[in-house]
Amino acid sequence: MAALVLARLPSQRAEVLIGIISIPMMLPALVIGVAMMSYFVRLVDLPLGLPTVILGHLVIAQPS
Repeated sequence: MAALVLARLPSQRAEVLIGIISIPMMLPALVIGVAMMSYFVRLVDLPLGLPTVILGHLVIAQPS
């Protein structure tokens, strides 16, 4: 139903609505990313860079 509504809306309104709809899907990964960045910098003393990006992606992408 949402796809039908989005297809009939003007493009600017559809973009805003898509952004609002996608917030619940993006929020958990964003919170985990910020928490890992804080953990790496404050507790582990790792400099931010490619190794920390790879570790972060592994944590989010690996199924439990």
